[in-house]
Amino acid sequence: MCLSFQSDLISNIQYNRELASRYRQLRNDYILMKNDVLNRLEEKNKVENAIKDGKQVRRRKMCGLLTVVLLLVSVYKHVPVIPELKLHAHRYTKI
Repeated sequence: MCLSFQSDLISNIQYNRELASRYRQLRNDYILMKNDVLNRLEEKNKVENAIKDGKQVRRRKMCGLLTVVLLLVSVYKHVPVIPELKLHAHRYTKI
């Protein structure tokens, strides 16, 4: 009976080692996958921010161009220029 108990104990210890090894491998795989997902998320956020920045730049340029056009129309038609337009035009003529 004692030999049977020892052989069962040895086989259970071996099985436990195999399970522990498999657990460590799965945990490492999980960490690698999690890092990959986080890296891809960071890349996605960079691309989205670049798109937003581009849209803001285009919006500012369009606002500046519209201000310049309004100033030119007011000069062409001899209409008094609104003071706020002069301020905005000065800001956007450098773009």
